[in-house]
Amino acid sequence: MNRWLLFPIAVKNFPYKLYIEEEQDKFLVLSVQDKWPGPGKKIFCLPNGYCEENNLPQIKPIEECNIISTQRYDKKLTIVLDRKTRRRCWFLFLKGEYKTRPGEFYEQVFWITHSSAKERRPGAYIPKSKDAQSLEIIILKNAGKSHFLQ
Repeated sequence: MNRWLLFPIAVKNFPYKLYIEEEQDKFLVLSVQDKWPGPGKKIFCLPNGYCEENNLPQIKPIEECNIISTQRYDKKLTIVLDRKTRRRCWFLFLKGEYKTRPGEFYEQVFWITHSSAKERRPGAYIPKSKDAQSLEIIILKNAGKSHFLQ
């Protein structure tokens, strides 16, 4: 099972480094501004590339848990953690163009939760998968068992 690891680092604006194991022994590394996005907030992250397990910090993480699900949809990375609270989040990977250097781009990463997106802008569009399929549930009242059809 993949892991979510959060380590403290001694940098003022980005005091934490988050390691997200997307594949076995392949960790996405992000410098982050907080431990989790609060209500109405998104966290700007600095991408630090990827690393392997033998390059993880040798200190104990301040937060560690298993990842139930990791899905990539174009610019969005969706994660479900194996814990009761603060379990669902996504990261948006965007490219911005430098104002003073036309044609050159830099990467922006935003860490968002469903509750922080709703709190910040009630009624705002929350991105969904392009592959989303509708699900129709039919419940037969007079049948001995419930039947679910797709």
